[in-house]
Amino acid sequence: LDEAAQMDEGIFALTNANVRGTGFRDDSTVYQTIITTTPRGKNWLWRRFVNPETCFSDDALGYYHMTTEEAEDEGIARPGYIEELGYEVGSQMYQQEVMADFVAWTGLVFRQGWKNCDKACTGHQPFRFIVGGVDVGSITPSSIILTAIDESDNYYVFKEFYAPRTDPHILMGRIGEWHREFGVNRWVVDDPDMFRQLRNAGFPSQFPNKQKDAAGAMVNFINSLISRGQFHLDEHACPNLVREMSTYAYKSTTSGDEVTFLDRVAPNQAEHAIDPLRYATRILSSWTLSRSS
Repeated sequence: LDEAAQMDEGIFALTNANVRGTGFRDDSTVYQTIITTTPRGKNWLWRRFVNPETCFSDDALGYYHMTTEEAEDEGIARPGYIEELGYEVGSQMYQQEVMADFVAWTGLVFRQGWKNCDKACTGHQPFRFIVGGVDVGSITPSSIILTAIDESDNYYVFKEFYAPRTDPHILMGRIGEWHREFGVNRWVVDDPDMFRQLRNAGFPSQFPNKQKDAAGAMVNFINSLISRGQFHLDEHACPNLVREMSTYAYKSTTSGDEVTFLDRVAPNQAEHAIDPLRYATRILSSWTLSRSS
């Protein structure tokens, strides 16, 4: 089982059923299940194999632990790999991804060390690519977030629209206005009707990626940018995004069976501006990768 922490515990039960002796092999044949994974919280793997109070007490069980630091020292990971990850030493992501620890996720989701940029950056900053993320609400707020990247791969979040009970024509009007004013290269819209309207009007647009743990991947990427000093946020132009990022937190208690990022965060939190930020950041990160390849 590879990347077992992403699997439900039931998969392990099914696998165990397949390593029982069948009589078709010699009695000396060793039946074994090999499990590899990066830890993801104190989940079923922690309970069954690591926690001394709950794990199997079986002489046939082997538990092996390697950190990314050890992998780099041994030449398994290339030199500089850990630095490229960008996780702050001692942070929860560093402990999980570099030190291979089973982390109990608590506290704020986002690092709070972003660099402030003021609205002057929208006038003369030589942006290479600009993406608008759009989260369409009904009673809940609708939000538009403009994010850009410069020649040095610094990310700038410099424009925000945020309002509840927003009529579609108001959102479309704001999108058209900012498209002309800033020359937005791509729009990422989570509403099918608005997506089709934009496409029919000739706007370069697409749906966001909402695969299993896309949200978690982008949160990790944004935190990595913050740790490297490459995430710039206009706190005056984007007050609602600042408010959401400053309070967005993990659950205070977890069951241990959380698999994805969204399983681990506390429910019913405002993320109306965070969502379009994630949409836009993913497009920018993909564009940067394609440019460098």
